[in-house]
Amino acid sequence: MHARDEIQEHNADNFTFLTVSTVNTSQPEYAGVGFVLSPMAPNALVRTSFINSRIACISLLIQGGELKHRIHTYVPQNARPEDERRDHIEKLQQAISQIARKGPFVVLGDFNSRLQGRLHGEEDVLGPRMFGMDSCGGRDR
Repeated sequence: MHARDEIQEHNADNFTFLTVSTVNTSQPEYAGVGFVLSPMAPNALVRTSFINSRIACISLLIQGGELKHRIHTYVPQNARPEDERRDHIEKLQQAISQIARKGPFVVLGDFNSRLQGRLHGEEDVLGPRMFGMDSCGGRDR
């Protein structure tokens, strides 16, 4: 297990794994985020910023001298306390505000979103198995 919010670097088959996770000793669960870098990406890595075990940012200098920024997040589940979820969203918004001033960015991760249905026109984006099985005969909803 990682120490509290400590960045870990692992290498396997020329890929670099950057991770950070926190174990809360008062609860039997943990959280973490990370990045997998291709064999060439570590040479382009300009900056890493692990805000906490649920929000991390990296900046890569790509061909042509342009910086690309990535934010990875793991949003607390709906069963977590409201103040924990609200605090996370505020920290994520702060990270986005700081990165947005520096150039193009992408936010990726597990948002723990609940999709209640598919809207008209989303058939090509959200497939029939997106919503699980119904309780009557196991057919897709």
